[in-house]
Amino acid sequence: MPSLIDKSGSITFYGRVSWANFVDWLVTICLVAIIVLMTTLLGGIRPETHLIILPLYGALLFLHGLWLALTKNTSGRISLIPFLFLPLIAWIVLGNLLWNSVSWRGWQSLVYSLEAFLFFWVFVNNVRTRAHLTFIVIAVLTISLVAVLNGFFQFFHDPAAIAGTLGGATITLSELYYGQATGIFADPTSFAVYLLILLPVSIIATAVRRFSLLLRVLFGYISVMFLTCIILTQVLWVIITCIPVFCLIAWQCFERAKVRIYFALISSTLFLGLASAFINLTPSFADNVESSLVKSIERTRLEVWVESLNIAAGSPFLGKGAGSFSSQLEQSSRLSTVNYWQTPHCDVIQFILEYGLIGFICLALPLWWIISRAYLRFKRESAGHRLKGRRGKWMPMNRIFLSTALSSICILFFCSIINKVFVLPAFILFGALVVGVLAKFSFARTPTILHGHGVSYSYILLGLFSGISFAVTGRAVLEAQAHEAIAAERLNQIVAQKVYISGDMALLDSISSEFNWATMLCPGNADAWVGLSAAQSLKVYQRPEEASQIGLIAKEYALNAITLSHDYWRGWSQLGVAYALCGDHLNAENAFDKALELAPNISNTHFSYSLFLSHFPKRRAEAIKAVRRSLEINPDNQKARRLRQKLLLL
Repeated sequence: MPSLIDKSGSITFYGRVSWANFVDWLVTICLVAIIVLMTTLLGGIRPETHLIILPLYGALLFLHGLWLALTKNTSGRISLIPFLFLPLIAWIVLGNLLWNSVSWRGWQSLVYSLEAFLFFWVFVNNVRTRAHLTFIVIAVLTISLVAVLNGFFQFFHDPAAIAGTLGGATITLSELYYGQATGIFADPTSFAVYLLILLPVSIIATAVRRFSLLLRVLFGYISVMFLTCIILTQVLWVIITCIPVFCLIAWQCFERAKVRIYFALISSTLFLGLASAFINLTPSFADNVESSLVKSIERTRLEVWVESLNIAAGSPFLGKGAGSFSSQLEQSSRLSTVNYWQTPHCDVIQFILEYGLIGFICLALPLWWIISRAYLRFKRESAGHRLKGRRGKWMPMNRIFLSTALSSICILFFCSIINKVFVLPAFILFGALVVGVLAKFSFARTPTILHGHGVSYSYILLGLFSGISFAVTGRAVLEAQAHEAIAAERLNQIVAQKVYISGDMALLDSISSEFNWATMLCPGNADAWVGLSAAQSLKVYQRPEEASQIGLIAKEYALNAITLSHDYWRGWSQLGVAYALCGDHLNAENAFDKALELAPNISNTHFSYSLFLSHFPKRRAEAIKAVRRSLEINPDNQKARRLRQKLLLL
């Protein structure tokens, strides 16, 4: 029986039989596990997802340190390219410490950024062979096929089906997306972009001569599935974007201009014919396309872009701090739709607002250098070479990897300009993966790994210490954010359903307990203190005789939020409610005035102020003016509508 190990001590696909290669495969498997979990669990949009993934990062860093200790031959060199992004990490930390008014959100953004940085570092320095990289590509394609199948299932069978699951939170698909394929996400736009950035992998593998005919047919079938599912998402701008993507792929694949033109024209014609057939045969599809062409949200988006740039101009170099976009836009004095915008649907504008021009330069310069070097390497690579016994020219693997990575990074950049992409941590991870591929093929590893005199043991200890430290520290921040997010969702639900008036107080106590956990895990989370104060204030509806005692406790919580962020309007608004419960009318009015000064276009703040004024008969006219302003901002505010009716009847 022939041996699996050849004369050079290697196994097919696995590589060299050594402990270093074995650990490198473990690192690759760990990277794949991170990609799979981050992608399938709704793109990592919720902090609960990262609580599952953080232990994998701890294991990844330990395995990386172990690999450094075991790599002792001439191939033991590392790449320092990831260090180019350390200034951006340092800039985020500096902003959170010095000028970020919502630093608790900034620390969450820092954890996500560190996840991408660590993934990038390990990917660039490990994953040493094409077999490792191929394994990652196969895993990504497998995930995408699961997503596509779920997208087909949503469109043809169950429109509310969601592939991702989360422990501790129930996720339901919005009725706005019924009939649209959302795949492994709960948002058709994110799913469409996800398929769009994977298109170059499948189409290039189909179009160029490199693989066997059977594999090319398989990749072609996968490409058709991707394109069909993009159509089923019914996201018009992504469907239109497929046309320039075909042109980009044609330019990457072929040398002759005539072939490029034919490929772009034929693929675009077939795709537009398929899209037209779906639009004509599906009435709901046609309605969605028509509404996307005429709805006024695009005009509103331009207004938000202009206002975001105006806010950014207030601190052009430093920025407002990581995670501060929504709070900054809420406090705008020029927009009345700020309650509905958590992102400007343009990652570039959001990045400039939060990190300033200095942060933008810290990110743009390393990316520009890596991409430009990768493009030069791509141009130097032969478009094809002749193989003995085979007809025609066959594209080298290096050029295939470079062309797919360059195409994907161009698609990511384009999508980040016209929509929200990197709001999902999964796309940040995919960006790190694509840039990592470009770095691996464009830069040589120069420093040699040092060994001897106990240095090898220090690698293991450093990997173990950094892995545990990152997992523990990141868990505290994200677990607090998870408790706060879950409690805030439940609080909004019981307020909307008026459960706090006659319902079970145990539910309100459980919400307070969630907020308490958040404040204990991260005392600097002002949102948790505001939520805790709001939950405490609602207890007055069932125990009105204890209003003063309830108000004192609520005031203490709200003051903690004010101490953490003096310019945070939510804290001042809730402090006004707490003072009103205590009977301290002067301080209550001052707190409401401060909240309205900071955020003059928040409907609920005007409603709370109007409710406060309604208790004073002599100030009825002011109360009516405040509640009318609340309804001008948000005509669907039912609480304000009922209060206005009550005031007009008095």
